[in-house]
Amino acid sequence: MRLLHVLLLLTFLVLVSGYFSDNGDKKVKKIKIVHYDSTSSSSSEEHRHRPRGGKGPRFDDGSFEDYSGRRGGGRHRPPRPPRPPRPVPTPKPVENMETLNGPFGPDVRYPIPGGYWDTGKVLRFYGVPGQGRWSINLDQAKTWLFHFASQPDLGHVVRTREQNGQFQTPDTYGGNPFPAGANFNVTMVNQPTHIEIHVNQVFFTNYNHRTGNPSRDYQHVVFSGNVIISKIEITR
Repeated sequence: MRLLHVLLLLTFLVLVSGYFSDNGDKKVKKIKIVHYDSTSSSSSEEHRHRPRGGKGPRFDDGSFEDYSGRRGGGRHRPPRPPRPPRPVPTPKPVENMETLNGPFGPDVRYPIPGGYWDTGKVLRFYGVPGQGRWSINLDQAKTWLFHFASQPDLGHVVRTREQNGQFQTPDTYGGNPFPAGANFNVTMVNQPTHIEIHVNQVFFTNYNHRTGNPSRDYQHVVFSGNVIISKIEITR
């Protein structure tokens, strides 16, 4: 009888032990499944919050989205604007001046030292204007290729040239900075495309060349009208 009781007790223990063992495996499996899902979710979150510069989710067309909201993948930098062209340097005149002392009378052709007024060289005139009109002229073969004429009665300075005995359409803007009786100096610089003009060391205007070879065509200086020119300076 006791033996039967012992056998029944052992059978009961074996059954109970098997039950708890099965439940324990299921719990472990459930824990493993939860752990796997957590890892997968973390990986997904890590993918979605990847630092800038990486590729985001792929679209149906195969493109990517970067993290600035633009499609195509990667960082999209705006194109650099084109560099502005470098300005062409203007030749600087050499201030190595030769002085010609006057006074210089009107209507006389004074040859420019060296035979011509070359590009990059300076001509500077010192004088005193009287009442009325006067002019400084650069000529070749008795033709005034540059006519710089003060017309105080009209309040301007004419810049033009003579051709076939007639003056071409002049430039007249800029006013007239030559009051009668006041000393002045006029500086002219022969630039490749124009004559740069300063009055009393202040820029006045530019005059575009109206001659074919400005580095050789200006050969004489001629004064006219009511003006006294006391000195001429020219780059050697």
